[in-house]
Amino acid sequence: MLSNLCRGRRPPSIAYVEPALEPLCDILKQSHDNETIIETSWALASLLDNECLIDRFLATRANDALVSHLK
Repeated sequence: MLSNLCRGRRPPSIAYVEPALEPLCDILKQSHDNETIIETSWALASLLDNECLIDRFLATRANDALVSHLK
């Protein structure tokens, strides 16, 4: 739902979606379900269109999990 919400023409204010960043990263690091990983990746892609969240994303080290899921 979050990825669809952020994908629209007028995405919600960052203040509303920023709290979802860390839980999404945790899901990406812990899940083994392909559908969950795909949906979480889409949600993160939508959130990371906002450049101010990129450093926070990198600090979670979820980028390592994302790369491992791409293999």
